Amino acid sequence: MFKKIASILASAVMLGSTMGAAFAANYPAPFVSGGAADVAIVYGSNAAVSDLSAAIDIQTNLQSKVTSSSGSSASSTGGDSADLASSSQKLYVNSTLSAARTVLTKDYLPTLLADGSAYDNAGTEYKYTQVIYPGINTRKITFGKSSESVDPALILDLGYSGTSAPTYNYTLTFSKILNVSSSDVVGTADIMILGNKYTIGSNSDSNTLYLYGSGTTTTVEEGNTATVTVGAKDHTVMLVGTSATNTATIEVDGSSRSVTKGNSYKFADGFEVYVKDLFHATKTGTLSRAELLIGSTSLHFEDGQSVRVGADDTSLLGTNAEITGTAGAGISAIMVSQSAESSIGDYLKAGQSYTDRVFKNLVLDHVGPVPSLDAESRDMLRFDTDNSVAARATFTTDLSDKEYTLNYARDSDQTADSALARVDFSYDNNLNMTNIEGGNAKMQEYLIVNDNDYGVILRVDSIPAGTSTNDQLTFSDAITGEQYKFTVGNLNTTTAVANIRGGEYYVNTNPSNADSALWTVNVTWGAGSAAGNPGTQTTLYPRIKLQNGEWISFLTQATVNNATTYSLPGLYTLSDYKSGSILTGGNATNAYNRNSTSFGNVAFNVTWTTNSTANPAAGTLDSLNLGGSSCIFNSTMGPAVLLQEEKTVDTTNGHAICIPLTTSSGSNRMPAIGTPLFSDTLGSFATLQSNSYKSQAMDKFGTWVERDTTTNTNGAVAISYPSEQMYVDVFFRGKETTLTPGSEGSQGTGNVLIFKDSESESFMNKNLVVIGGSCVNTVARKLVDASANSPICGADFTAKTNVGAGQYMLKAMESPYNVGKVAMLVAGYEAANTATAAAKLKEGHATDKGTSNVYPVQSA
Repeated sequence: MFKKIASILASAVMLGSTMGAAFAANYPAPFVSGGAADVAIVYGSNAAVSDLSAAIDIQTNLQSKVTSSSGSSASSTGGDSADLASSSQKLYVNSTLSAARTVLTKDYLPTLLADGSAYDNAGTEYKYTQVIYPGINTRKITFGKSSESVDPALILDLGYSGTSAPTYNYTLTFSKILNVSSSDVVGTADIMILGNKYTIGSNSDSNTLYLYGSGTTTTVEEGNTATVTVGAKDHTVMLVGTSATNTATIEVDGSSRSVTKGNSYKFADGFEVYVKDLFHATKTGTLSRAELLIGSTSLHFEDGQSVRVGADDTSLLGTNAEITGTAGAGISAIMVSQSAESSIGDYLKAGQSYTDRVFKNLVLDHVGPVPSLDAESRDMLRFDTDNSVAARATFTTDLSDKEYTLNYARDSDQTADSALARVDFSYDNNLNMTNIEGGNAKMQEYLIVNDNDYGVILRVDSIPAGTSTNDQLTFSDAITGEQYKFTVGNLNTTTAVANIRGGEYYVNTNPSNADSALWTVNVTWGAGSAAGNPGTQTTLYPRIKLQNGEWISFLTQATVNNATTYSLPGLYTLSDYKSGSILTGGNATNAYNRNSTSFGNVAFNVTWTTNSTANPAAGTLDSLNLGGSSCIFNSTMGPAVLLQEEKTVDTTNGHAICIPLTTSSGSNRMPAIGTPLFSDTLGSFATLQSNSYKSQAMDKFGTWVERDTTTNTNGAVAISYPSEQMYVDVFFRGKETTLTPGSEGSQGTGNVLIFKDSESESFMNKNLVVIGGSCVNTVARKLVDASANSPICGADFTAKTNVGAGQYMLKAMESPYNVGKVAMLVAGYEAANTATAAAKLKEGHATDKGTSNVYPVQSA
């Protein structure tokens, strides 16, 4: 993701020198290698905009080489725009519009919100400022349905009350009170609002303001005509005559009206004319004249009321004006609030925009989420059944790019009939699985293990008889098929720690039974463990890391006690997860007690049974609480699945989603997929209008969930998990500004970032692409002469680099900050030369340390 680009562009006008870019013959290494980025692009703090352009060019090109990367934010061209997110606070699901920026000033929209001055006839100046306040508190980004009968969607809630909860407020404040009723002001004092010029009209006072604007100013002498083109249509305007200093008769397209200075009049087809000024001739030989605003827009503001527009004074629903005025003196400020005009359409879907209905020149854009809901970088999971006896989970782990489907639950009698007394944690007929550290598994059964927070599903391929010191046990990875062989000898244990996918485990076999089909093996891991003994800390429901960093766990009923420390899913960091907790338990005085113990945002429920004072309580763990709801996984209902998310910006631990099983209806009772539950209370399902069998929800992380209850199926759940917490691009912009949505990425490692040379602490441990010469870039100066304390320019630069007028250099060397990294210098004698260097680099160039070339080569 181009995380620093907005702040860099904002300061571009302060730069001043050359331009460059960096690629190599073994491009993109070492900057992008193996699909991972390890690079910082560095330009000079005092460099020209062209250097920044080159840096952005390199960033774009290198980022495209990262096979696994996040999306990029939206960008704009052609005018003012302001991202409502800041560098430290993005907008997420449930964020308010004001979460990052509570006010927008000229610093964000320099043209639209420029400071200005109004002047009266006496030449008195009235300075003013403009600001925009994005919607306060209630205007949010949400996922769900509006008040309409539509499918749920990611929407920006506009609301439809311009008074109590507007989408935004616009405020113009004068430096001193302006007497808007004065004849020196009416028709004379002009103000620029959001880039449009408006003239103050008559009948304005301390509670009322009339503005006229957006037209073509024309002066017409008595008896003469003028042709004015408005909206591609020609109009003929004539001043018939004046009857006094403030009154006249005008004719527009053959239709005449008596008019008064400072007022607006509506002609055919809604065409309006504002009488800005009149000159009434009283001497022979002089002509009266009128200054008219042709095709103007009239705005009428009354304190505490809706804004009214046009000569017919039509109210704009969902707007409100607040005028700060002093009776008999004038006004000092006006605030205009607005939202949608009704509850129908009071929202923006991704890609939609809202245009200011009062001043017309401001646009609010819901650009869309990053990553989008259909981005390839999202991890897709599915939970369904075979519509008979088994439930299935389909997912992709972080250790494999292979999508895998696991049957995780089966009807215990293997028959879809009226009996469904028990649902087993089983992947095939009579082949169960264990999800408890130290649990026993027989031949061909599965064990889920997790020492290093990746998690592996192991299949038991062979268990030796324990009759030879060379006896070997064989596991295979159920997903990849990779085999692991461990010598257990005649002691039936591994004498050393076994390594499986980077995790360290103890293996213990039990071949004592005469029937080899009943031989078992168990695996333990972690501090204090030994073969056959998990120690005082036991992992329940080992979590398996999936490809976007989330974890999946399979939950079953378990017998526990309140003396053992348990590692359960819910805690985000590996250290917290491994440390675990003791389950809050019963005591000698309680015959029956139910307690919950929280692991992050997941509260596990244990029903404790009678116990004596000599022994810790025994209990049954068979459900958990998420967001106030219970997810059950007892032996009757069968296993549940827990998806643990990565942490969001506002929580220490990631949220979780639990997908329970339920029982199908009808005479043949079968396992069915239940309704997912969320620890994040935002996860509330909304039914589709287009398909009533489907409902959808989304939480703060941006995880999208769809439940399908189509007839004659036992249900299904699809989950789309983003590569990082999904954020939403929302912009204010001028109507002429073009916005380009952020680009989508794929699963990835690393981003190509741009830094100024003054930010060395942020890039010193990376490979560097250094843009610009030693005169404007302090990092380039280190590469040209490590001992130099001042800029190296002109002839001195030539003396040290052999780069003269019309030339440029491409040089790879050891980074001045890290001996293990490469710094590539891209510098020309002048800006145009560095631009040429960029083109040369794109053709391919060596990046081995010590490689140095000066182009073009000068002949002797």
